[in-house]
Amino acid sequence: MNGVSEHRIHEHEEVAETFSLLIYLLGGFSLIALWAQWKQKSFSKIISWGVALFALVVLFYAQQTGTSGGEIQHPEIRKDFQNTSPLEGTTNHNTPHEDEDDDDD
Repeated sequence: MNGVSEHRIHEHEEVAETFSLLIYLLGGFSLIALWAQWKQKSFSKIISWGVALFALVVLFYAQQTGTSGGEIQHPEIRKDFQNTSPLEGTTNHNTPHEDEDDDDD
């Protein structure tokens, strides 16, 4: 694809693979926690808290995966983005046209 860096695609792929592994682990730990809660095991509360904390880690990787994927097609969200548009510095003000009548009379 035109304008798409192989480096960015590879970077996104690596982060997505890590996220995929973590989400599978989270699912497995969640099933263990569900089983422990269902069987009323003594460690069920501890494992439930552990799953919740691990879910926050997985959520961070989900955000990283989404951002790295977005940077492939949206250069404006990259940290090193520099606007080189010929329209740089211009603004679009919605000002009324001079020939329109004001109803303030």
